[in-house]
Amino acid sequence: MKRSKTDFNSTADHRHQAFVQMQNTCPLCNSQLTIRVESYLEDYTLREEATCPKCQVLARVKDHKMH
Repeated sequence: MKRSKTDFNSTADHRHQAFVQMQNTCPLCNSQLTIRVESYLEDYTLREEATCPKCQVLARVKDHKMH
């Protein structure tokens, strides 16, 4: 069965929404995460820290290199 372009966009949109939901909610209590970003200009890096204000859990720490 051939999928239409609209079906593909709808599927991609649902996957994108699920990804955003997963990245912005606490894995333990499902609360909205607080995301803090800090810049380290000396080595062109951004640090992202996501914490849950409800259960005080550090959910994610990622370093992103700027190009």
